[in-house]
Amino acid sequence: MDLKTIAVIIAIPGGILAIFGIIGYFKGYWGWFADKTKSFFRSSKSTLDIPKKTIRIIPRHGAFEIRWHMISKGGEPAMQIRIRFAVTNIAIGEILLVSTEMKKPKAFGTVLVRKEINDHESGQIPLPPGQTTIAESNFLISPPFKKEDESFKASIAIIDQFGNKHWIKRLEIPYL
Repeated sequence: MDLKTIAVIIAIPGGILAIFGIIGYFKGYWGWFADKTKSFFRSSKSTLDIPKKTIRIIPRHGAFEIRWHMISKGGEPAMQIRIRFAVTNIAIGEILLVSTEMKKPKAFGTVLVRKEINDHESGQIPLPPGQTTIAESNFLISPPFKKEDESFKASIAIIDQFGNKHWIKRLEIPYL
């Protein structure tokens, strides 16, 4: 065999390997570039992963824990509805309860949280992870949709800072 034949035998497989090496190199670079481009345009990766369930709610049953009564608002009759419940933060971070909603009749109210379960001061207090405390939901509805001495059932949602609605369904609310 002459020197040219040996050079061709070595050059052909070497050239093929070189071409595959170059393609592999650029393919790897292209894959990296494609991943970076996708992650740039993927909005769900650039926002927080917001949990859907952040709290557990248990209504407190007992005298004056769940009730409604008639009041006067600007000289007109109105219903004041008050619901106390135990709330536990099951999320990783602090949770702030910001509002409360009644399904029927459609109404929005306030929610106040006690700093500690035995504390009587309450307000817009963030609930640390794993902590249980007492919260109170209040609604003022005018004109009244019930007469005095009538109880009713309502579905109530407690709304956290993420907009999650945590429902207590068909809660019996007596007149007191």
